[in-house]
Amino acid sequence: KAKAASKASSKGSDSKETDFTALEFSLEMARRKLASADMSAELAMIEAEDKVASAKDGVADAQFELEEQTKVTAPQRLAEADLNLDRSAGRLSDARAELEQIIAMYAGEEFAESSKELVIERSRRGVEQAERSMALQRAERERLESVDLPRAALKKQRALDAAKLKLMVAERRLKMERESIQTKRLEVLESVRKAEEALAKARDKAGVAAAEEETEELQALGYLDMEQE
Repeated sequence: KAKAASKASSKGSDSKETDFTALEFSLEMARRKLASADMSAELAMIEAEDKVASAKDGVADAQFELEEQTKVTAPQRLAEADLNLDRSAGRLSDARAELEQIIAMYAGEEFAESSKELVIERSRRGVEQAERSMALQRAERERLESVDLPRAALKKQRALDAAKLKLMVAERRLKMERESIQTKRLEVLESVRKAEEALAKARDKAGVAAAEEETEELQALGYLDMEQE
């Protein structure tokens, strides 16, 4: 009976050792998974935060370009257009004055008719060219104010809107990433907790079983002693 009890105890011990090894392995794997999840989460957060920072820089750049367009570039271009228009107006005024002087000068003088007409015609062409130049400058100035500058400002505004949208998306993805990381970590922590609990229960159970086996062995030894007497 003692041999049988010893043999059964040996088999049970081997089986328990195997169970402990499997449970300890499961716990180790769960802990490694937690460490890996933490590392992946850290990298994911760095990437998400970097995208938010980059998007904020994009908004700042777009805002700067819009303000530069509306507060610097547009007024400067309008001032240049006004200056060009004033120059054209000055050239036109000079050309008209010159034409009047030529006509007045030739009116009281006797010159060859062909020569007089040639000079006067040349001066008139100068006036016509100055008039066309001024008309072009005025049209360009009007187009600049009503079309080109508003279009440029609208383009900058759309770029700013797009940058703000990109920032909003980046911030929302950062929030989602943070929540997803927290959820996944809780899941992995739960698997670690369960593995620890399973191992602890197995050890408690093994302790109770070992105590019972020891009692049985003692009882078996006592029984044998009684038989020998």
